[in-house]
Amino acid sequence: MTFMVAVDEIYGNGMVIQRGKPVVIKGNTDGPEHIRIDFSGQAAEFDADGKWSIELKEIAYYAGPYSMVITGYENRIIIKNIYIGEVWFALGQSNMQFRLREEAEYAGLLTNYHNQNIHIFRPLPKGAPTYDYDGFGWICDTKNMCGKMSAVAYYFACALSRALHCPVGIIDCSMGSTSAACWMSRESVLQCKPAQNVRQDADNDYPPSALYDAMLEKVELCKAAGVIYYQGESDIACRCNYGSMLERLIKDWRDRQGEVIPFIEVLLPGFAYHGKRRGTEWAQIRREQIALTHRLKKVYLVNTINEGELSDIHPKRKRGIGELLARAAMESAYHHTTHFGAPEVISCEWNENSVRLGFSHSAALRTEAEGQEAVFEAAGEDKKFYDADYKIQGAEIILSCRKVAVICYVRIGYRNYCRINIVNEYGIPLLPYSIMP
Repeated sequence: MTFMVAVDEIYGNGMVIQRGKPVVIKGNTDGPEHIRIDFSGQAAEFDADGKWSIELKEIAYYAGPYSMVITGYENRIIIKNIYIGEVWFALGQSNMQFRLREEAEYAGLLTNYHNQNIHIFRPLPKGAPTYDYDGFGWICDTKNMCGKMSAVAYYFACALSRALHCPVGIIDCSMGSTSAACWMSRESVLQCKPAQNVRQDADNDYPPSALYDAMLEKVELCKAAGVIYYQGESDIACRCNYGSMLERLIKDWRDRQGEVIPFIEVLLPGFAYHGKRRGTEWAQIRREQIALTHRLKKVYLVNTINEGELSDIHPKRKRGIGELLARAAMESAYHHTTHFGAPEVISCEWNENSVRLGFSHSAALRTEAEGQEAVFEAAGEDKKFYDADYKIQGAEIILSCRKVAVICYVRIGYRNYCRINIVNEYGIPLLPYSIMP
């Protein structure tokens, strides 16, 4: 009887392995086998019958291309063009999935195309429609193939590769119209209060935990430097509990990695949800996103509120988002100073008819563009909000409002869509927030 050895689909030509972490290889056999693996001067031999995994020593430097040879009794697998570099998970829904070929700068990018040594892997979930996955498997950055990559992940990876001078691999686990619960374990979903409110996507029909099971089982042993996350649009119905959902999601993914890897959120960009420019549904999701960075270690957030489009939930410009994520990664994972942090309220001095706000990351606060809508609002005990006047004094902002006798509440950019025109020295706008005494 002839038996065959196989490896999981992520082990393919053009793959990137994380520098400085153990090299884990996983596969299966359809009967008793003796397997030998040769890779980068290392060799391992073992017996297997069914599912198997083996761990090789870490490689501490950027290198490649290598080949990996996996030999069984009756067959040999040769995986070529393997690089040692930086690997990141890209997780989320349609704005993370949004392909480079649909992005605003794609045509210009092709005109001045330069290979960036970017490699992106998209696992194909069980039962997924293959027509939506013309880019699954490992895709290497070529002029003909880059359009199939996630636009956000591509710009992120290009910026990271330029800064670190290394190959970058992205494991793209994204799917349109998915709730955070789709990317959580069953145990975590059951522990979340809003689990019963999570909306299933009518087209893809992915219930809670479905993609966590269907995608992560294909990549669960792949070591990574961190996660970039762009999601939240589908969780408006359970927005008040979004933070607790995301907290459990992060724990699940870190448990799979066996360490507390950096997790970088994209703050939801502006969008007039259901045509409501001044509605607060998306603002409440942002509040949950921001609060999470204070509760969990190594959770970071990039302030992309100004990257949105008034009437399009899928902003066509992704470069700014991807490159800001890369700045956050450089500072959080590689200890480079990149000044990605947004000015956030850290102190309030309440007076009868004014409020003095102090901010973090507040070097050289300035008004970037005149004539835009007011982003400050104030309210009295009745909680009726009115546009407030502001004055910048160094690292502080003083608010006042002629329509409110005694200010009890203050909001900054607390609406579905706005463009915050006050930025710090590094061009990062104020973080939206709502505060009270």
